[in-house]
Amino acid sequence: MKPLYTLLLLLFISAGTAWGQIAAWQFGNPASTGNEVSYNATTVHANLNTPVLTRGGGVNATALARAYSSTNFTASGTQTDAITNNKFIQITVSAATGYQVSLSTLDVRLRRSTTGPNAYIWRYSTNGSTFTDIGSEVSFVSTVDGVDQSQINLSGISALQNVSSGTTITLRIYAWGASATTGTFAIGRYGASITTSSLSIGGTVAASEIEASVNLTGTQGWRLLSSPVSGSTYADLLGPIWTQGATGADVTNGTPNVFWSEGSTTASLNATNVTNLNNAIPAGRGFAVLVYNDDNYTAEGGTTWPKTLSVTGTENAADATYTPTWTSGIEYAIAGNPFASTIDWDGLTRGEGVHNAVWAWNPGTSTYDAYNTGNGLLTDGLIAPFQGFWIQYNSAASGITFPAAAKTTGGTFRGKEVEPSRMVVRLSDDAGSNHAWIAFRDGATFGEDGYDAVKFTPLSGDFIQLFSVVNDKAHDINALPIGLTEALEIPLGYTSTRGGNVTLDLTELNLPEGWMVSIRDNVTDETHAVNADFSYSFESVRAKAAPVSETPHVLAATAPRFTLIVDPIGTTSVDVNQKSEIGFELAQNYPNPFNPSTQIGFSLLTTHHTRLTVYDVLGREVAVLVNGVMQAGSHSVNFDASNITSGVYVYKLEAGGQVITKRMTLIK
Repeated sequence: MKPLYTLLLLLFISAGTAWGQIAAWQFGNPASTGNEVSYNATTVHANLNTPVLTRGGGVNATALARAYSSTNFTASGTQTDAITNNKFIQITVSAATGYQVSLSTLDVRLRRSTTGPNAYIWRYSTNGSTFTDIGSEVSFVSTVDGVDQSQINLSGISALQNVSSGTTITLRIYAWGASATTGTFAIGRYGASITTSSLSIGGTVAASEIEASVNLTGTQGWRLLSSPVSGSTYADLLGPIWTQGATGADVTNGTPNVFWSEGSTTASLNATNVTNLNNAIPAGRGFAVLVYNDDNYTAEGGTTWPKTLSVTGTENAADATYTPTWTSGIEYAIAGNPFASTIDWDGLTRGEGVHNAVWAWNPGTSTYDAYNTGNGLLTDGLIAPFQGFWIQYNSAASGITFPAAAKTTGGTFRGKEVEPSRMVVRLSDDAGSNHAWIAFRDGATFGEDGYDAVKFTPLSGDFIQLFSVVNDKAHDINALPIGLTEALEIPLGYTSTRGGNVTLDLTELNLPEGWMVSIRDNVTDETHAVNADFSYSFESVRAKAAPVSETPHVLAATAPRFTLIVDPIGTTSVDVNQKSEIGFELAQNYPNPFNPSTQIGFSLLTTHHTRLTVYDVLGREVAVLVNGVMQAGSHSVNFDASNITSGVYVYKLEAGGQVITKRMTLIK
């Protein structure tokens, strides 16, 4: 799938706040043993990753209560020796995702034994390998049991200011000048049960501001959008394009062209106009906007493509949650990516009422790209920044939480489940194409289930759509059980507002070995084998386009033009004349259409075990009319449909390892 929008720019900008303590360590209560391998800060700013104390590889841990202590400093060593041989204790500091940290001060209480190091120096790095001195070396000869050192000012070091998430600051204290390798050097050593910090870092942790822009390409039409910036308004984001019918729009009169939706149903689109564009866009909620060609109806030169939208501010916080309102049954709402990064739909935390499927409008193809568990044109379920998308839900427990872990790196996706058994059918004309996905997997059913995705009515009046039919609904993705034991018929329909010659073919065919597929044109009654090279052209009927507000939200399942026949044991006959090679024939039922009964005739050239069965269009067995040995000759069987509903039914004759099927219509 081509990108729905193009992300232009993402910058991180300082957002200053007052200095203060952002991390500290106290070792008195509960008392440390001194020889811990690492020691986490006991006081941490909420938007820092937990700072940690560790040792260099050249020193060893040693027990010393209420401290973080080291030994094995080289006797009579020098600063160069300490640096070369990793004789240090270090602190690592990094901001949480979406934040940046600036350091201002460093306060430390040190303790040395009588034979421990008598000099030290602090150094810093922002890449973990290149270190720079902080001031000069400090003479430390006191053996008092814990001495507060002079505060170190870090605010003048530019490399330690506005350090964004993803970069780790490392502060190291190198020590040397021990008179014996058994001498100790430690941070800490206040008295028992005293909780005063022995090490503290001052600074600020501020949310990173982002300036993010997106290009809208194509032509006039609807777009589904969202905002990655906390508190940004509709007017902020949509300022460069024409808006109307709302406070804060270019004009307050006219038909509104911005709406959000919650509580849409299969039958109708629930469009709630945004009446005040100065309102903030809620994190995680998407909305629809009709983008006009002309952005300035009062002057020349208003028609410009692409159109650039941009917002500046603090990125929406991780774990933002969007919960649509719910009334009853299956409903739909527009959610939106709240981040300035691509997100993985499968990485979101979804309430139990939220369906597995997701739909994103693709204005380039005038269709929705769906995704569900590895299937669909919304590649890998990746949702771009600024992208609004439809969700399906059926209870009040339908919140969606957007964790930071759902962000992908540079749009790269790895580790998705592969759906090996499926076929993707395509319907094309000169102006575009559309697909229907038929997948076979464990856990799927013959009816609607959590692995399906319905087909939405396009937001454009110019489209071609292909769909399978499940429970009288048009489906983009139709997942079926992998454990088929007999032939299955799958209704396949289409609608086109363009009409004219169209072609049916496959973009993917990956089914278990031995399965056979055929397709029947229900208008011409021709049946054709389907393989990787299958192609079938016909003249499509032009459908009348109607405004989005006047059409069902889920595409109406018109009478299926085709029937896909999937046979797991490869016995289905695809002879267009429906006559078997071993000499038996199946007649068209009479009368047809019928109500409530009809006669089904067949003839056998030789005696065979014969089975005559009736199925509905979903492949469910309705009746077994014959199941036994039948003599050669002509036979007729009555089918009484008094207890079933109107519709199209399939009757199948099996004899001598061969199969013939025909359709009949019950009208009550």
